[in-house]
Amino acid sequence: MKQRIAHLLQFIYGDATTRQILPKLQTLIALHTSHQSAIASTSSLYFDHTDTILITYGDMVQEEGQPHLQTLFRFLQSHIAGLVTGLHLLPFYPYSSDDGFSVIDYLQVDPTL
Repeated sequence: MKQRIAHLLQFIYGDATTRQILPKLQTLIALHTSHQSAIASTSSLYFDHTDTILITYGDMVQEEGQPHLQTLFRFLQSHIAGLVTGLHLLPFYPYSSDDGFSVIDYLQVDPTL
């Protein structure tokens, strides 16, 4: 592989530039390869092409008199269980506008949730 990369670099950039950048590129490839090995050994901690993530606001499913997050949790358990592998809640902080993206306090959860 090293020879193929060197050949392609020489074709595109010439000998002088290849001599200059090839060692740096090889270092980056080695780092990436070791990183990929680490990811493969802990792959359950990462997403891959088989995952389905539901992205929603915490109040998209409501039941009168019930906290929104508890209602959402019950809905997911009864209607979505096994269909998604993860849930991404859009901002759930107290906010002033912009559907939760204009956060007032990052240390609090919106009390309506």
